[in-house]
Amino acid sequence: MADRLAVRLKLGILVPAFNATAQPEMESLRPPGVTNHVARIDMPDRNLAADADQVAVVESLGADLFGALARVMKVRPGAVVLGISVPCFWAGTAGGAALRGRLEAAAGVPVATADAACLDLLARLPARRIGVLTPFQPVANERIAAFLREAGCESVAFRSTEAASNLAIAHAEASAMIGAMRSLAEDGCEVLLQLGTNLAFLDLAAEARRWLDRPCFAVNALLYRHALRLAGIQDVVPGCEGLD
Repeated sequence: MADRLAVRLKLGILVPAFNATAQPEMESLRPPGVTNHVARIDMPDRNLAADADQVAVVESLGADLFGALARVMKVRPGAVVLGISVPCFWAGTAGGAALRGRLEAAAGVPVATADAACLDLLARLPARRIGVLTPFQPVANERIAAFLREAGCESVAFRSTEAASNLAIAHAEASAMIGAMRSLAEDGCEVLLQLGTNLAFLDLAAEARRWLDRPCFAVNALLYRHALRLAGIQDVVPGCEGLD
């Protein structure tokens, strides 16, 4: 018998403990008959003043990742979202696939990750000049750029909000993010992409598409759409119009 509120899908969502954005943004994307169930990965809030700090964030994911997955699986979701970006790109396309494979083996259900959602996006768009907005330090942006080039992008340009800490990623001002996207468009980027699940960009992506007259996507919308598709749900996700 199906859960009375989740007649179509229960979706598990894993987010870092410091992430204040992924949960509300994904809740705003929830279609009728789908319920979201969040488990927080025990990860410390860290300063992000240098590349070494960014590396420490990636390394801290492992301590509780599978513990959080085990907790969310107690509601028996039909699919799971990994709501953190950087580790999915860190070791290229093979590394992202390996991480996803380990999660799916433990969960027994499909797992949506940022790398797979981006690969799906690239497969549906002919553009190969990508502009990326992140909150990350250069070492993370370099890993993401290498992943996107491996996936067939001809050029990748970055702008970063350079958050002072993991928690402060969510504090980025709208004006700064709008300015960054305008700058990427002026550089000739054909598609604009925001990465960093704690960077609150979902509402701005729709505006940017109108202002800049080119596709612009927020990672939390791409992740949510990808998870629904893995579960066989074809509803249009706000912010992902035109991908189906």
